Order: sequence, then C-alpha cells, then structure tokens
Amino acid sequence: MTEELPWQKLLGDPMNEVTRKERRALLGVSVVSLTIAKAGILPVKIKSLGIEFSVGDKKTLLFILAAILFYFLVTFIVYAVTDVISWQRSYCELVDRLALEEAKRNWEAEQAGATNVVVDIEAVNTREETWKSILRKAIAPTSVIRAGVEFLLPLAVGVFAIVCLLRVAAR
Repeated sequence: MTEELPWQKLLGDPMNEVTRKERRALLGVSVVSLTIAKAGILPVKIKSLGIEFSVGDKKTLLFILAAILFYFLVTFIVYAVTDVISWQRSYCELVDRLALEEAKRNWEAEQAGATNVVVDIEAVNTREETWKSILRKAIAPTSVIRAGVEFLLPLAVGVFAIVCLLRVAAR
C-alpha cells in the first residue's frame, strides 16, 4: 500500500466514517428539530412506538429533543476534533515537506555552483515551480473551505436548532 502524500490528505476526505455518521445523525435531528421549532409541526402520536402526546407533553418533548440534539452535537464534536487534528497535521507535514524540498534544491544549486545550464531543463524547472506554487496557493484555501463545510456548518446548524427548540419550549 502506498503512503498518502500530505497534499492528497488535505484535498481528500477530511472525515473518517464514524465522524461522517455522527454528522449525518446531527444534521438529521437538526432538520427535524428546526421543522418542529420553526414550522410548529409537532407530532401528536408516534404509532410505531405507541406514544401519544397531550398538549402539556409538547414542552417536554421539545426539551427531550433538544437534549438528544445536544448529545449528537457533543458526539460529533468529539469525533470531529480528532479529524481536524489529523487534517492540521497533514497541512503542517505538507508545509514542512515543501520547505525541505526548497532548501534541498537551494543547497544542491549552491553546491553545483551554477543554476540551470541547459535551457530545456530551465523551462521544465520553471513549469514545475509554477505548478508547485499554484498547488501551494490552492491547497490551503480549498482544504480550509472544505473543513468549514464539513465541520463548522453542521455545528452551526446543530447549535441553531437547539436554540430554536429551547426558545419554542420556553414560550
């Protein structure tokens, strides 16, 4: 099995499967909670469980739903933190690897006592450096945006849903 390069990890999937499942559960419960809180749609009866809610029970149901949502939010945070640490480590590895390659090239050029003597090699090196420069500039923003969408957006939706549920329950 080949080792994944740091830039491949940064542009790859930032979440492991467990974190992705927790995120899915958080977003699912958040959508149900927001629907209940914003649209005022509250189940009166859950046939599959044989549960019926009276008017007084609705407040309790909202608090229970908020507690369940809080559980999924905390669980997602716990799993997501390890994925974010792994993502950040990959970023640092990439920066270190690129800096080491640059230092190595500079040292080799210094030892050789000349820059590129052959014109074709200079053109290849220039294209390679241009590509690496573009890659360096694109990786960080792309991976940060993806991390925001994958990690921060579900957190924001979950917190918003909890706040909405608690406001409706407090009325």
